[in-house]
Amino acid sequence: MGFSKKLMIGAVVAVMGVAASAYNDKDFFNVHKEYAGKGDVPAKLNTGWNYSNGVGTPKNPGAARSYYRDAANKGDIIAMFYLGMDFEAQRRYNDAITWYKKAADAKNGHEVAMFKVAEFYRKKKDWKNAAVYYKKSAEKGYVPAQVEYAEFCAMGTGVPMNWKEAVRWYEKAAKPNAAIGFAGDTKSQFRLAECYEKGRGVAKNMKKAVEFYQKAAAEEHAESQFRLAECYAKGNGVAKSKDWAVYWYRKAATNGIAKAREALKTYGLN
Repeated sequence: MGFSKKLMIGAVVAVMGVAASAYNDKDFFNVHKEYAGKGDVPAKLNTGWNYSNGVGTPKNPGAARSYYRDAANKGDIIAMFYLGMDFEAQRRYNDAITWYKKAADAKNGHEVAMFKVAEFYRKKKDWKNAAVYYKKSAEKGYVPAQVEYAEFCAMGTGVPMNWKEAVRWYEKAAKPNAAIGFAGDTKSQFRLAECYEKGRGVAKNMKKAVEFYQKAAAEEHAESQFRLAECYAKGNGVAKSKDWAVYWYRKAATNGIAKAREALKTYGLN
């Protein structure tokens, strides 16, 4: 996370009247610090970020923490989250979770902070609270949380087992986002393929299973590569093809799947 130079340029142009081509990081830092001193909360956050990252000023973790705390105490959830990250990096886990929880529980809470809180509860084996925070984070679109909440629904961890709900969240996480170059979460694609293959939460549909195995296999998900090879070898959900079976067995074997190496031996290959 952090603040783009484009936004910083806008601030400097508006406040200092300098030409965009004349900006430098020190200008940004000076503007942020000046307005932070006047009580401006976003400026406090920005100044903390400058100190934390050494942008326009030497790195100063203590000063960064102070500015973050000032902004956090004024209700800035990003500052709360940054404090959580700072304390986690110092292995001050009690302080870290305190700030992550503040960021998670705030109005319009921070989705990654919610995930961090869920992970904290998971380590404590407090499955119900872990599920609560995974779901909150998932509902805000955070893909890692969508994956974990789907897993909880599938296994009945912290919530009643519900394969239909698991499939719903796997589908969200598996969905590609071309705008950011994201091909979809491969674990979720693999899980969806299994669901379609075995009829968990959806009607059995081997063509759909193959479709999701292909998506994950293309992104180097080793077990999906093996399963896809099996589909081609047996003509299950796709036209039988020795060439494609061997291709995907080789890929899976290269990625560490021992049973793929064994399958290649049946073709007289290694």
